[in-house]
Amino acid sequence: MEIGIVWMLFLPRRLRLICFFIVTPWEIGVILTANYAFLNYLVLFLGFLLLDDRSVRWLVPARFRSQLDSAAIEVEHPVPAEKPLSIAPEPEPDTEPAPEPAPQPTRPARAEHAFRRHFAAFRVAVTAVLLTWIAYDTTAELIHMPWRDAPVPTAPIVALEPLRIANQYGLFAVMTRGRYEIEFQGSDD
Repeated sequence: MEIGIVWMLFLPRRLRLICFFIVTPWEIGVILTANYAFLNYLVLFLGFLLLDDRSVRWLVPARFRSQLDSAAIEVEHPVPAEKPLSIAPEPEPDTEPAPEPAPQPTRPARAEHAFRRHFAAFRVAVTAVLLTWIAYDTTAELIHMPWRDAPVPTAPIVALEPLRIANQYGLFAVMTRGRYEIEFQGSDD
């Protein structure tokens, strides 16, 4: 049911609201009866994104509803601009003098701008390498779960282990083989 219902979020408003009213009690029930840590809380809170302004309007105090309604009217019927927006430059009349050329940036300003661009590119490259390393670590550990003898290099895993930033993510990364429960028994005699 959970796999099928969530596709309703791509449908029109009425069906999204139906999805909200199905998923919300479902997730509350799962939270009350199971222990899946924070995962169901995330789904529950994300479900509120299915609601739009019209569906939560009644929650807004009456004194603020007029502001909300006027903002909604502006969004639905925007006031036209005096001049249409265009990215094309407007033609200049022949009577105006030609504009003066913009001053060229000084040498230090250009060097600083170039340094910032190179530093930004360097940050992106370092981030890409680190995220790829973490992704490799996680994937290698997941491969080692069912296939202990898989020929996967473990040096990157060993290097990241002290940092504790990559592990076997997921709800069921580690499963216990038994489920121990306390059982109370009694009799009438």
